[in-house]
Amino acid sequence: MNQIDHLIRIKETLKNHPHHNIGEFQVEAQGSGQYKVISNENDANTLEVYLQGRINYWLTIDEIQNIIIQILDACIHLEQLNITHRNLNLRSILIKTIHENIIIVKIVDFSSAVNDSFNLSQIVNRPPYQAPEIIEQNNYDNKCDIYSVILLCYRKLGIILYQLCFKELNNEQLIQLNLGYQSNRFRFKDRTLNMLMERMIVRNPIQRIGWQELKNLVYLQPQILILKNRYLIDKKQSIGKGYQGEVYKTYDLQNLEHLYCTKINNQIGSFYNEIQIIDLLQNQIQDKKCKNIINFIEIFTQNNFQYIIMEYCQINLDQYFKERNFLMTEEEILNLLSSVINGYIYLKDLGIIHRDIKPSNILLKESDDKIVWKLIDFGCGKVLNQDLTQTRIGTELFKAPEIFDNYPYDYQCDIFSLGVLLHYLVFEGQNYCGLQKDEVSLREFQLKLKFKPFMCQKPFKNFSNNLLQLIDKMLIYKPEQRIDWYSLSQEVDLIQNQIRNQSNKTLQKNNLILQIDQNEQTEQKTQEIVIRNDDSEADILFQKGQNLYWQRNFQEAIIFLDQSFNLKKNNMHIHFFKGYTIINSIADCLRMQGFYNEAIAHLDSVLLTDSKDVNSLWCKADCLKMINQFEDSIFWADKVLSIDPNHINSLFCKGDCLKRLCLFDDALNYVNKALLINSEHLNSMWCKAEILKLSHKYEEAIFWVNKTLSYDNSNVNSLQCKAEIIYRLGRFREAIIWSEQALSIDSHHVNSLWCKAECLRMLNQYQEAIFWSDKVLSIDQNHLSSLRCKAESLKMLSRYEEAIVWIDKALSINPNYTNSLFCKADSLRMLNKYQEAIQFSDIILSINPNHINALFCKADSLRMLNQYTDAIIWVDKILQIDSQHKISLFCKGESLRMLKYQDEAIVHFNQILQIDSNHIQSLASIGHFIYNLLGTCLQDQMNLQGALEFYNKVILIDPKNQWAQNKLKQFKQSLQNQ
Repeated sequence: MNQIDHLIRIKETLKNHPHHNIGEFQVEAQGSGQYKVISNENDANTLEVYLQGRINYWLTIDEIQNIIIQILDACIHLEQLNITHRNLNLRSILIKTIHENIIIVKIVDFSSAVNDSFNLSQIVNRPPYQAPEIIEQNNYDNKCDIYSVILLCYRKLGIILYQLCFKELNNEQLIQLNLGYQSNRFRFKDRTLNMLMERMIVRNPIQRIGWQELKNLVYLQPQILILKNRYLIDKKQSIGKGYQGEVYKTYDLQNLEHLYCTKINNQIGSFYNEIQIIDLLQNQIQDKKCKNIINFIEIFTQNNFQYIIMEYCQINLDQYFKERNFLMTEEEILNLLSSVINGYIYLKDLGIIHRDIKPSNILLKESDDKIVWKLIDFGCGKVLNQDLTQTRIGTELFKAPEIFDNYPYDYQCDIFSLGVLLHYLVFEGQNYCGLQKDEVSLREFQLKLKFKPFMCQKPFKNFSNNLLQLIDKMLIYKPEQRIDWYSLSQEVDLIQNQIRNQSNKTLQKNNLILQIDQNEQTEQKTQEIVIRNDDSEADILFQKGQNLYWQRNFQEAIIFLDQSFNLKKNNMHIHFFKGYTIINSIADCLRMQGFYNEAIAHLDSVLLTDSKDVNSLWCKADCLKMINQFEDSIFWADKVLSIDPNHINSLFCKGDCLKRLCLFDDALNYVNKALLINSEHLNSMWCKAEILKLSHKYEEAIFWVNKTLSYDNSNVNSLQCKAEIIYRLGRFREAIIWSEQALSIDSHHVNSLWCKAECLRMLNQYQEAIFWSDKVLSIDQNHLSSLRCKAESLKMLSRYEEAIVWIDKALSINPNYTNSLFCKADSLRMLNKYQEAIQFSDIILSINPNHINALFCKADSLRMLNQYTDAIIWVDKILQIDSQHKISLFCKGESLRMLKYQDEAIVHFNQILQIDSNHIQSLASIGHFIYNLLGTCLQDQMNLQGALEFYNKVILIDPKNQWAQNKLKQFKQSLQNQ
C-alpha cells in the first residue's frame, strides 16, 4: 500500500471518528505518484505564527497546560485509531482563537502519517522535533510522537529562545542536544508539568511514558469539550455544582454567544426529575415563557451524560450581594422579590415546586440596561403530581420546617425559603436563625417558631415596616398559616406602589417648593412696585393662600387668606369682587381640616350676600354630610342642582347621603348621573362600589373599586372598601392585606382599623382583634362595630363579664342593634344567667322573629333551667328555618334524653353525625357531648357494649377526658358483674 492509499484510508477513518482537535483535510493526486494534502482549516494560524504574536508576553502555565492537553488529546485519539502522525512541528499544529482567551488546537498535515503495521523506519519530520530513534534511523513506533509533542512544547512554550527553533543542526548535534534535554532540570513553576516533561523526553522509547498511561493521568484530562460541533465547554470555567450535576460556562460556536451548560450523569436515578421539569418548561409556547425563569435552549444525551444548554447570565445573587458589600436598597430588594415571585407563580401554574430557593439559584441578566432576575437549578424541583412530597431535599439553611420533619409539603415550603432569603438581604447578610448553621441547631431554632412566631427587628434602617412584616408572614412554622404566593405577590405590588407614590409625591413637593420660591421672588418684585396699593397686596396674599391650599397646607393658607380678607374688608364692593372668594377659600380650608361647623359659619356669611353662590352651597352640603346631617346636606345639594343640574360634586354628595340613609336605589341613581357626566370621577366610582357592597352585590362592587384603584391606587377609602368587600366574601387574610395598605397611607383610618380587627376575630385571633379594636376606640370611642368586635372577642376568650361591659357601651349608642343584643344574651347564658339571657333574646326576637342565634340562646337557656318541653318548642322554630342546625339538634336531643325519650334522642344525635361526619373532630367540645350523651342513652337502655363504643370515641378525641375514663371504669365493673 503506497502513501496515497494510506492517506485516503486515514482520511476516511478520521471522518468516521472525528475529534475537535484534529483538522479535516483533502488528498489530491497530482500524477507520477505525487500527491498534495490540503487542509480544510482555513480560519486558524499555525502554532509558529501564534507564538510569534506572543513574543512580548510569555504564555502562562495554564495556557501551556491547555495547549499540551489538547495536542495530547488529539494524539491519544490517533493512537486509539492506530494512526501515527510522525510530523508534529510548529507548522502541523494550528491554533484557532474562538473568543477572547478560548483557543482550539488542531493537528493537521497528515502527509507523513501512517496506520496499522506500516514500516516505521524512515526519517520524517523536520529538526529539531525528531525523536532520537528517528535520528538514529532505528525501527520506531508511535511513541515517537510523544517525544515530538513534548519537545516542541518545551522548546516553544517558555524555555528556549524562539530563534533556536530555526537553527539547522546535523544528526550528531541533534543527538547531543536531545541528551542535554534529558539531563536538564526543567524550571517551570508547575512541578507536575516538570515531572511530565521529564518522563516524555526520554531517549530510550521503551522507558518513555506510553499513550495509555498518558491517557489515565488526571493532569492531562481534556479541559475543552465540544458538543454537537456547536457548544464549546471549558471545564475550568465551572460556575458551580447543582443538586444533580455541574454547570459550566459555554460558548456557542454557531451564534457566537456565551451560554451555560449543565452536565448530569445518567447513572443518577433522580436526574429524570430535573429533565422532566426542563422539558415541561422548554415545551411552552415562546410568547408564554416567563422572563424570570432561565431559558432552556437544548437538552441532549452524549456518552452517558445528559447535557442541558441554557441562556447565560452575568452573575448570581450571592456574588452580586457580596459585590454590593451586603447592602441593597428596599426598592432593589422589592424588584428582586417581585421577579422571583413572578417566576415562581409561573412554575406553580405548571405544577412545579422548586424546593431549593437560595441566592446561588437566582441569576442576574442585564437586558437593555435593565436588571432581570431569573430562577435556575431545578435539580431539587418536582412536579406536584409526583409522589415526592416527603423527600428531604434542598439546602439546609433555606429548608422549611415541614421538609426537616419529613411531612408532606406543597408550594408553601418555598415561601419559607424565600422568607429566609429576604431576611438575609434586608439584614445585610444576617441569617434569620442567627449563628445556628448546623442541622441540629437549625432544627432546634425552627421548633421554637412553633410556639413563638418569628419577629424580625422593627424598625430597621430605611426599610418600611410593611416589608419587615412580610418577612414575619413568610417565616411561619405551619405552612397553612404562611402567606400564600398570590397574596405575597399582591403585598409586594402594594409596597412597590407605595414607594413609587411616595417618590412621586416627594418629586411633586420639591417642584412645588421650587415653584413657590419662584412665585415668592416674583411677588417680592410685584410688592416693591405696588407696596402702597392695598388691593394689590391683598391679591398677592390671596394668591399665596391659594398656592398653600393646593399644597394641602390648609392651616397656613388660612393665615394668608385672612390677611387678604382684612385688607379687602374696607372695600365697599368686597362681596362683589374678591371678598366672598376669599371667604370661600377660608371655608374650604376649614372643611379640609375637619372644622365643619366653622366652615359652615363662613359659608353662611357668603350666602347672606349671594344665596345662589354654587361653590358655597356645595361646600355647605358637604360639611353637613360630614357631620352626619344627611337630610340637611341633601337639601343644600338640591339647591345647587336646581341652579346647575350637572354639578358633579353635588350629584355625588346627594348620592353619598342617600347611601348613608340606606336608600340604595336612589343613591345609585344619583351616582350614575355623576358618572354619565364624568366616567372617571373617582368619588362617584368609590360611592358606587360602596352602594353595591351594601346591597350585597360583591362581584359588581369589586369591579368598581378596582376601577377606582386603577386611577388612584393610594385612595384610602377605595382600599378600605375593597378590604371590606373581600371580608364580606369570607377571604379574611386577603382583606387584612388591603386594610394594611390603607393603613400604610393613613394609620388612623378608622374603618380600615376596624376591618383588620374584624378579620382577625373571624380568624380566631381574638387578642389581636382586641388590640386593633382598641386602636379604633382610641380615635372614636363610640365606634359601634369596634365595640361589638371587642365584646365578641372577649366573649370567645370566655371573659364574659368584660364582654358585657363593652357590649353595654354599644347598646347605649344603638339599643336595637341585634348583633350587640345577641352578644349580651349569649354572654349571660355562658354565665349561667339564663333568665336574663332569655329576656335579651326576647328583645331580639321582637325585632327579628327569625333570628336563629337568639332562638337558640332562648332554647338552650330553657333547657338549662330544666324546662325541656319549652326548649323543644323553641328549637323546633329553628329547625323550621334550618333543619340541619347542628347545635339545635343537640339541644333537642339532650332535652328528649332528659325527658326519657331515649330513642328519639339517639335519632337526633345521629342526625348531627349524618350532616357532618367530621363534626366531632372539628368541634371537639360539642363532639364530646354528643358521644357522651349517645353513650348515656345506650347505657340507659342497658346496651352496655354499644355505650362502651361511644365512650371509647370520646377518649380517642380527648385522651385526658376524665369523665369518659370514669365511665369506662364503671362499665368494666358492670360487665364483670353480669
